[in-house]
Amino acid sequence: MEQDTTAVNWQALINAAWAKRKPLWQDTSIDCFRVFHGYEEGSKGTVIEKFNDAAIIDYKTDIREELADLTQALLNVFPFKNIIAKGHQSSRVKSKRANP
Repeated sequence: MEQDTTAVNWQALINAAWAKRKPLWQDTSIDCFRVFHGYEEGSKGTVIEKFNDAAIIDYKTDIREELADLTQALLNVFPFKNIIAKGHQSSRVKSKRANP
């Protein structure tokens, strides 16, 4: 099985996803929502949820080498205080805290 070596432009993907969810983040009564759904938005197996000022990155494909770029992309759209990345249980990758 060939591995996909195409670099992901996380900033472009996160910017597009954030813009699509503008009604959610502009509504002050909503503080939890899915920021990014990779199957539909460009990174199969990656899901990012926002819980108030924290973000949880859940990934099924190993993106550990890209977490710094992804973290920075998230911080460029919202001042998250905590960002936690965790490999999905099916990938057998351990959790990693990506502190901003």
